[in-house]
Amino acid sequence: MLFGIGCAYAPAMNTHRSPFGGRNFEYYSEDGFIAGEIGGSATAGIMSTGTNVFIKHAALNDGDTNRGGNTTWANEQAIREIYMLPYEISIKTYKANGVMGSLNRIGMSWFHYGMYKTMLRDEWGWQGMLITDGDGGSGDCYNTPVAMLSIQGNMLSISNYVNSRQTIAAYGDATDYVYGRYMLHNTIRNALYQYCSTLDK
Repeated sequence: MLFGIGCAYAPAMNTHRSPFGGRNFEYYSEDGFIAGEIGGSATAGIMSTGTNVFIKHAALNDGDTNRGGNTTWANEQAIREIYMLPYEISIKTYKANGVMGSLNRIGMSWFHYGMYKTMLRDEWGWQGMLITDGDGGSGDCYNTPVAMLSIQGNMLSISNYVNSRQTIAAYGDATDYVYGRYMLHNTIRNALYQYCSTLDK
């Protein structure tokens, strides 16, 4: 499920929220608009060489210690107007074709449907490839069936796949039912869309 063809990771476009943020040194700005313009320019430059880009870590990736256990709280207005703004600018204006999610929960939700599906795909019309951040293969933080079924995302991991024995034992085989096959189809379509969108460079 994971394509690793010609991919590059643009520097993180998160917005500074706290001086204790573990990766503040990577983030472009404390302002969503400035981060979007700088990050979008970097994205366009990378993609101009025919290389795929994953803008990261969408969104609210506040800490680097115990990232798999963090719960981040923010209201919808702040998420839309500040924390998702760099990604919106990079996607709508600079045509970013890949997004990497963050490891934290948003509220109590992994793979926040409203953020990753409703906002990114439905409202913004984005068709690129969405991947999780790496979880080291533990599966404690992310699991592939939830990613695939809820947000049409791919897993950045070393061992946790939809058809692995552990995943099937815990969640069943997603390919056993029509909806699972449909969502797998969408996930692969998004991955191929990203790959093919850079072939003419």
